[in-house]
Amino acid sequence: MEKSSYTATGASDRCIAATSVSHTSVMFTLLARSRSAPPIASIDAGDLFESHARACAVYASAHRVVCAAPFDAVIVSAGSRAAGRDLVQAHKALDAVAPIVRDGGTIVLVARCEDGIGNGEMLDALALGSPAAIEAALRARFTVGGHTALALLAKTTRLTVLAVTDLDDEALRLARIERVRSLHDASTRLRAEVGQEARIAIAPCGASALYQLGEPADEGL
Repeated sequence: MEKSSYTATGASDRCIAATSVSHTSVMFTLLARSRSAPPIASIDAGDLFESHARACAVYASAHRVVCAAPFDAVIVSAGSRAAGRDLVQAHKALDAVAPIVRDGGTIVLVARCEDGIGNGEMLDALALGSPAAIEAALRARFTVGGHTALALLAKTTRLTVLAVTDLDDEALRLARIERVRSLHDASTRLRAEVGQEARIAIAPCGASALYQLGEPADEGL
């Protein structure tokens, strides 16, 4: 069967890649975007991809953060215990800020990850050892965990990723992430490596916003 892909920005906190079979039986969707108060922020329904795109646009209009130039480093927190309970969830914070960090720059991730990697498929994919090997495996048999692993390595090969985390050493090795013991140690290293004049940002709830490069004036900000 033919496959088609669709990419939209914004459904929750990041770009979401949706891959589908063209002859899918899903003809109608109902999307509800929730928050703590009020519990329902918006509702959309209709065609699988068109309704998703509309929901993304609504979210993006309220959560987009436009940065005029790339940063040398960003310190990002997963934002909550639930958002940082494992690497699958914590990756969302990385994914949110990666677009605004220059090639070769640094991200400091703060996420406890007490539940480890959080997905056996992701662990198996990371164990393959390289983005090329993971991509080949995905082309043979697509898995959500494998897709997340490939997305993670795309960041950890382009950037230096440091983490204040409880992830074990083997998980960090597979993910190509380096442990730092504290934010103090991370900030000391950043000062030494990127310098006092570097552009550094802090994203305390990284996955709650949509960060992108551009001219803030163009967005009405």
